[in-house]
Amino acid sequence: MGYRIIAFVLVVFLFGTSTVANHRKCGCLKGYQIAACNAVFSPRAMEVNCCHPMKILVDANNQCLGELDTDKFTCAVSKCATEKFKIRTGDDIDLEKVKSVSQRIGDNDPETLPPIEEIKKNCLDDRYLRFVTSDSCCDTMKFQVCAYVSALMGCQKFYTHPHRCRRLAINVAICKPVLQDYLNYINGSISC
Repeated sequence: MGYRIIAFVLVVFLFGTSTVANHRKCGCLKGYQIAACNAVFSPRAMEVNCCHPMKILVDANNQCLGELDTDKFTCAVSKCATEKFKIRTGDDIDLEKVKSVSQRIGDNDPETLPPIEEIKKNCLDDRYLRFVTSDSCCDTMKFQVCAYVSALMGCQKFYTHPHRCRRLAINVAICKPVLQDYLNYINGSISC
């Protein structure tokens, strides 16, 4: 009987150690990192402009919320906002139009270049489809969330007021180094 208990404890220890090692290897996220990324991905983060280059995105989103008389980020709001930038063909995001609009915005305001580079890196070539939204069939939502989060990751300087902006800056600093792991996590590619 004693050997069975020792064998059981040994098996649990060995498998437990292996599992912990695998979690470390796969880039598992800590609770505070998940919470920070959740806050960055939250529709509430899109309500306030906390970084100069973000103004155009926040303004378009807030304008559509008002036009559609809603306070929820929906597919209709996303379609409205992406239409304001003229980056859609029908219901689909047109990546050539995205490149053209990005170039024009960057030419007009050099401070937007770091966020635009993040958008290009994370959202073009259909990479935005990895982003999870409340409406899994709405690709414009996925693109808008990708563009917004990527632009936040490219912000060089956050406003200190309102307090929400300080908190968002902290969450972005925590989330940015683990963004790819977070995307894998929310897409079910890894589980910790």
